[in-house]
Amino acid sequence: MQAKKTDKKQKLSAVEILKGTITGIIFSAVLLMITAVLIEKGTLDEKTIPAAALIINTVSGLSCGIAGEGRGLRGLISGAAYALIVIIPSLFLSDSAPDPLIQLRILLISSSAGLLGSKMNLFKSNKKY
Repeated sequence: MQAKKTDKKQKLSAVEILKGTITGIIFSAVLLMITAVLIEKGTLDEKTIPAAALIINTVSGLSCGIAGEGRGLRGLISGAAYALIVIIPSLFLSDSAPDPLIQLRILLISSSAGLLGSKMNLFKSNKKY
């Protein structure tokens, strides 16, 4: 009986992590489209792209943690999974080698924002951990 409960919790954790990661990717895609439209219209200057990328990664990481509905570790893993999904294609699709410090910054920001988002999710729920 105990093994079934543990197995069910592990499946639930994987589903929650996947749900958080997908939510982060969706948020990132929407925010990137908004940023592209603002740059195209001339409302946003090209010099502000690094700041916009920082905000997009932070908001997407937060959404990973909030959508993950769980403890801090799930949010951290969801944020890290989101960051790896963003980082890995750039390694293969870029003609020049991407800057490793920028890649590390994306990973750290998304992971920590996912952790923070999962903590925010705990504050609004009635669950006790």
